Amino acid sequence: MAEWVALLKKIAKQERESSKPAAIVEGKVTSGDPLKIRLNKRVTIDKDFLYMTDAAKELKKGDTAILLSNQGGQDFVVLGRKVK
Repeated sequence: MAEWVALLKKIAKQERESSKPAAIVEGKVTSGDPLKIRLNKRVTIDKDFLYMTDAAKELKKGDTAILLSNQGGQDFVVLGRKVK
């Protein structure tokens, strides 16, 4: 019974997430040229997954980048740099 409840919760969560067309995420810039941004311990994205804006030109190693992720997290728009 507990397995069914867990499965139903997982399905409901996936349904809610699929209705969101985009999400705002943060990443740490690991390289400025070429631009590479680490989203978490396992995922680092590069220009192949990034839509660049003028704000991306100002990012430097160590900056926290603000990104807009499409549904599914396959592509990201660089919105700018997080100001402390």
